[in-house]
Amino acid sequence: MSKKNKKYKPKKIEPDLQKPLLQQTKPARDFTLVITAVYFCVVLFGIFHHEMWRDEYQAWLIATNAHSFSELYKNCLYEGHPMLWHVLLYMLTWITNSPIAMQLLHICIATSSVFLFNRFTNFNILQKILFSFGFYSIFEYSLIARSYSLDFILTLIFCTLYKQRQKNIIWLGVILFLLANTSVYGLAISLCLSGILALDFLFNRRTQKWSTISFPKTGLGMMIFIVGVIFSIMQILPEPDNHVQTPLSSLANIGNMKIVLSKIYNAYLLYPEMKVLPNWNANGMMDYVPSELNSHIFISLVLIAATSLILIRNPLALLFYFAGTFGMICLFGLTFLLAPRYIGHFFIILIASIWLSAYLPEQKFRNYLFVKFSEWGKRIKNSFIYLIFGSQVIVGVSIYITDLNMRFSANKDAVKFILEQKLDTLPIVGTIDYAASDFSALLNKPIYYPDRKEYGTFIIWDGKRNPNLNFGQIIQAIDTVLNKKHSQALLILDYQPSYIRDNQKVMLEHEMLSPSIKLDLLNKFENTMVADEVYYVYLAQRVKNSISK
Repeated sequence: MSKKNKKYKPKKIEPDLQKPLLQQTKPARDFTLVITAVYFCVVLFGIFHHEMWRDEYQAWLIATNAHSFSELYKNCLYEGHPMLWHVLLYMLTWITNSPIAMQLLHICIATSSVFLFNRFTNFNILQKILFSFGFYSIFEYSLIARSYSLDFILTLIFCTLYKQRQKNIIWLGVILFLLANTSVYGLAISLCLSGILALDFLFNRRTQKWSTISFPKTGLGMMIFIVGVIFSIMQILPEPDNHVQTPLSSLANIGNMKIVLSKIYNAYLLYPEMKVLPNWNANGMMDYVPSELNSHIFISLVLIAATSLILIRNPLALLFYFAGTFGMICLFGLTFLLAPRYIGHFFIILIASIWLSAYLPEQKFRNYLFVKFSEWGKRIKNSFIYLIFGSQVIVGVSIYITDLNMRFSANKDAVKFILEQKLDTLPIVGTIDYAASDFSALLNKPIYYPDRKEYGTFIIWDGKRNPNLNFGQIIQAIDTVLNKKHSQALLILDYQPSYIRDNQKVMLEHEMLSPSIKLDLLNKFENTMVADEVYYVYLAQRVKNSISK
């Protein structure tokens, strides 16, 4: 047969599996920019309808009350976290004293995270869209300005750079340095990522990915990270009189550890968060129902098993997933801090594991059982990701809309009332201190904290602080503030006191606290997403020749 009569067969072009098609085209870049722009507009609109709460203001107050880096370090001694977030805020205070700057910085970080995910991951288009408008992206790590958004973005940057790790080895060390200094959870993730980087080099140093590695650069990157770990640990180690210390024996509390394990279900799917709406789960325990514990543990184990099947072909990615998840379980067992902002690190580890699996060598199995497991993992991967991301979109949009329509905290309404009534010049007594500290940030003035028996701004969790005040001690604090210069003061409480009169409960509104001190309820601000950020504003004044009721 002549060559002319041969049937033409077009050459088959194999796609580069390590480089998603979406990244190879201009439409892909346009898609990334469009999604990122839409996301930025959504979260920008959200922050202008979001009232910051005490945890956000605490970091801002620490930064604004520092006049040098050494003073900033001193202010952070009792925080229990490294100070990278506080350093960024401190530099912001060189420009402005408005906490809105903190919110704008935070959404820039969140927007960068969404850009990185859409631009560089191997997830498909729909999965990227779902991720961009999921709970952590659209609310928890965007609208609420905390250091945990740094954990998120630095982990994503590490994954982005890992594709060309032999060229980016120094930058990987820098990113791990920064990640180690974001939070105690960031430190744990950085240790796991560095371990995977070391094992990847050890086992695959003769492959193309490591063939051009520079050993001096590798050593420099490693030293940068080690310095970061040491510096982080120096900041995390608690002061001797720190209130929040927990013993290692906490890990032996089987009941608590079962609750922690059940939170993996919450971190991935977040349906328990829907149950507490319109409240926001500030302490992580509002959604805990003892009768549902076993079912939540079972779902958590199923989710871990499904992730294991997806990652089984990539032993290093699977090892990172197990090490990171186990590390978080231990940390949460020690601290028992189980709010979404904390357990969201389970999700960060999940995302990083799946992302890194695209860049790590695959294991070829000969064992029939492992071959089957690998096949099942391939089959369920997309469905599993859709389940996780889809459920997070439902929860994220729900809580985002709730935040638009309901006060997150009542602090701004209370401050607006104080300013309208021209009461901001009066001294303020506020307790419990962490709830009243919002007013120090919003009014830009110190508050007298009965919990410490002194004026202050940010909360110091040291031995001087008394977390168990009685109302008699609050009265003593009012008496201290009402001196020759001030015959009136504001008392701000996060609860309305009551007493028993004629066998009936009476709420404190207009009463004589002592023969010379009268207390009048001026206004109360309730119905908020954060259950304990409601406020009762009283006017305390010293009167003469009064008879106690």
